[in-house]
Amino acid sequence: FTQGEFYGLDEMIHVHTLNEKNAAVINCFNLAETPETKTFTFTLSQIGLSPNATYQIQGAASSKQEGDQMEVKVELAGRDAAVLEVQAGK
Repeated sequence: FTQGEFYGLDEMIHVHTLNEKNAAVINCFNLAETPETKTFTFTLSQIGLSPNATYQIQGAASSKQEGDQMEVKVELAGRDAAVLEVQAGK
């Protein structure tokens, strides 16, 4: 978290990208008392990742990549946080 480029997708979703590794971590927060399912999309190039790679996201309930667009679904308990790892496939 002390390295890389910071991107705020919104108030509750933050990204830290390591450009030289073409990888990132996404922090998702739920400040509410009740569980929440967050589904969000972003453009890979918007967060400093190569749009020419295929990515896997560990820690997400699901993810789907279509070109430069990534859709992610994460399930959070009340007052919970999740860290998702974004890595280019091999």
